[in-house]
This record gives sequence, C-alpha cells and structure tokens, in this order.
Amino acid sequence: MSNRATSACYCQLVRQEEWSVRLVRVIAQEVRRHRDAQKISAQQLADRCTDLGLPIKRSVIANLETGHRETVTVPELLVLGAALNVSPALLAIPVGRSESVEILPELDVRDRPGQPRSRVASGPGSTRDRR
Repeated sequence: MSNRATSACYCQLVRQEEWSVRLVRVIAQEVRRHRDAQKISAQQLADRCTDLGLPIKRSVIANLETGHRETVTVPELLVLGAALNVSPALLAIPVGRSESVEILPELDVRDRPGQPRSRVASGPGSTRDRR
C-alpha cells in the first residue's frame, strides 16, 4: 500500500473514531436530559437497568454523562432507552432537538425546513452537497 493510500485510510479511521466519540457524547447528553426530566438519580437509572436484566453501575452512567466514558454498547443503549422509557434511536439521533443530527460520519440530516443541504462523504477527505 502506498503512503498516500495509507494516509487516506488513517484519516478516514480518525474521522470515524471522532464521529463515534461525538455519537456517544450525544447519547450521554440525551440520557442526562431524560434522566433530569424524569427527576431520577443516576443510581435510580442504574437500578432500572438492573431490573431490565443488564446491570449498568451508577459510576458507568456518571462517567458516560461527564464524558469520561467514550463508548456505549448496543445492549447498553437498548436498556438505557427502556429504562428511560425513550426509544434508543432517539437517544442516538435526537431528531427535533437540534438544527442538525450527524447520523453517519460527515452526514448531517437537517430536520428543519429551509436549512442548508446536508453534507455527505464522497471519498476520503471530501464532501459533496446533497438535497
């Protein structure tokens, strides 16, 4: 593999990792928002998760919400959604909560009429407009 190809693969991997961290940050913000709206503590949420069959420690929830944890497994996402009585999809893609939602690396979906077009990746390091 040439240096240029190696560099392109590395850049793409970095963008994907950055996106995954941003995605987890969104999930964490939504977990905190729903938890606050329901006026439940992190321990109460942890207890609900345990009752649903997947123990998630209070410290894990706290670390997630404060940004000290950069991963969320699919089972954790599903159980957190059920424990908060919210669709797991809405924890990850909070449509209606912001002007745009990044659903894939470099792909923003704008959910308000009259907003600029979304960006979509068309190759390593480049984007093109899409309606």
